This record gives sequence, C-alpha cells and structure tokens, in this order.
Amino acid sequence: MAWVQLFFALSGRLRRSSWWASTTLLLAAFITLSLALDSLLGRMASLALLLPFGWMSVALAIKRLHDGGRSTWQLLWLLVPVFGPLLIAFRLTCLRGTVGENQYGEDPYIVHRDYLQVKIHTKGPT
Repeated sequence: MAWVQLFFALSGRLRRSSWWASTTLLLAAFITLSLALDSLLGRMASLALLLPFGWMSVALAIKRLHDGGRSTWQLLWLLVPVFGPLLIAFRLTCLRGTVGENQYGEDPYIVHRDYLQVKIHTKGPT
C-alpha cells in the first residue's frame, strides 16, 4: 500500500502489525516535528500539526476497524467516557482481522501472495 493511501485514504483494510508500525512512525514524526516547531516558532506553531496528524490517525484507525469487518461508525464509541476509548483501543490493538475478503476489501494478509505453485515435470530424452 502506498504511503499516501495508507495515511490519507479512509477506505481499505490494515493488518494489526502494519497498524502498529504506521502508528509508531506517525507518533515519532509528530513528536519530532512538534518539538522542532516549538523550538523554532513557539508552542502555538505546533498546533498546526494537530489537523493533519489527527486525520492520519483517524485514517489508520478506520482501516484497522475495516480489517475486522467493523464500520467507521464504531469510532463514535470514543464519545463514551472511559469505556469507549478502552473498547476502541482493544479492537485496534488486540483483535485479529477478518480472514478472507469482507465488505471493505481483500484480506491484506493474503493480498499479492501466490498460493498456486505449479511444478512442471518434463521427461528427458529416453
């Protein structure tokens, strides 16, 4: 998956391991850029990062929910104090995605894998 599709598109599916790697990368980039902007332009300048990084975080979460066959509307659980964020965190980090294709796309675990291997045996000259 291209990085633009990964961080900005709201469709598709994302494996748990890919979600962890992408989220860690996103958090590291946010912290680095935030500290740089704070030191160069002041604390208010780093607030400009909240919108793009918030969008990228939501895009990753949506794709992760789609991997489990869940709707984007599941993010509304975040509005329920304590229980909602815990439920979403559990679903994003612990639950395995749907095996095989679901309504949100092909299984990212088996995409581009070729399970069909054909061995051709030819007889040599006899």
